Amino acid sequence: MLKNMELENDSSFNEIIEKLKTYYLKIWWETTSEKPVLGELFTKEQQRLKEKDLDIRMKEIISAMKKMPASKETQLLMLDKMKWAMRVAGGVSFGFTNDEISNKVVDKFSQTASDFIKEAKAFDSKIGIRDINQAIRNLWIANSIQILLDREIMLTPSTFAYSMLYPYTDNYLDNPEISSVDKQTINSSFRRRLAGEVIEPASSYENSLFRLVEIIESEHPRHLNNEVYESLLAIHEAQGKSILQGSVKTFPYEIDIMGISFEKGGTSVLADAYIIDPKLSLQSVSFMFGFGVFLQLVDDIEDTEEDYSSSHMTMFSQLVGKWDMDRITNRLINFISKVLETEENCPVNLHKLKDIIRNNSNFLIMEAIAKNSSAYSSSYVKNIEKYCPFRFSYMNKLRRKLKKQFKRFDLDSLQMDYTKIS
Repeated sequence: MLKNMELENDSSFNEIIEKLKTYYLKIWWETTSEKPVLGELFTKEQQRLKEKDLDIRMKEIISAMKKMPASKETQLLMLDKMKWAMRVAGGVSFGFTNDEISNKVVDKFSQTASDFIKEAKAFDSKIGIRDINQAIRNLWIANSIQILLDREIMLTPSTFAYSMLYPYTDNYLDNPEISSVDKQTINSSFRRRLAGEVIEPASSYENSLFRLVEIIESEHPRHLNNEVYESLLAIHEAQGKSILQGSVKTFPYEIDIMGISFEKGGTSVLADAYIIDPKLSLQSVSFMFGFGVFLQLVDDIEDTEEDYSSSHMTMFSQLVGKWDMDRITNRLINFISKVLETEENCPVNLHKLKDIIRNNSNFLIMEAIAKNSSAYSSSYVKNIEKYCPFRFSYMNKLRRKLKKQFKRFDLDSLQMDYTKIS
């Protein structure tokens, strides 16, 4: 953890971000690539029993979906319940090992998602299901931070607005039909608005962006909570840099892909944290940045093959077809453990949730290994599978089965992996 004085002596928020990025890059390079500690081993019989339990849960959810109204938003919530069901059946639910508490957490997350959909539709009646799904993923990160900071799990005006900014900004930047000049113009105007300038929107798109900023300002007045807006400017800057990861295949060291990923992940979660608590302690600032880094890396490793196919370069997709990902995956698992071994009082509930976050992250990585098994040595895949509550063949079969269900409910356009969770 960075010492308090190291952060206090910085003259600007940007310098703090740079220092945090440098700090976590140093931790990454100091982390071993040797076999990590993964915990409990599962026999084939134990795996089959858990698979049987999950099959029952999935059938119940699919049956309920068939009886529901045709609303895509409502069905999306049911699909999200499938993700939770997988973790509960696997014994690594996001929240807690106690089923009663776990169900309460799941219900809270589902409620915030439901509340979000209503607000999103009121804000923009034309918003698509894909955008809603993308925004909810960020909302659940915010809900996770609320747990860590001992806050009530709920949708707030600012968590709504910040989550909405994700599809609005990402999809605009990713749209190949919009010229780079227009993107730069919009980015410049949005940056000025985030910095507090009062400017007239030049389009309906800009008007939506500015309205979302106004929602945050209504909850967090600028003269009282400047750090909120500094953090929003930091993620805006990181998103701009992430364009370099775009549509052309690059080799390691050609572009600072690692630095871009660390900065984007770290600033994204840090902005969530400041929106929830504008007076974050320095210890929490450092932890939240690291939390964001490893969430970004876990997301990237899940999408390895898709990213490579679309020429989106990450630390992992750059290795496809060149090197096995065995050792870099070991390093990621060990890196997550290092980030979680933080100083006391940072944040309030970290000591309660440390093992849960580690287990859930490891489970997501195991899912990524199953999904992208061709990127690994066969011996590595066989060894890791022993630590997974499900057989990899079962997980891949389930993925294919649920994709058919997505098409049945006309939700395949989401292009989402059933395993993903915030």
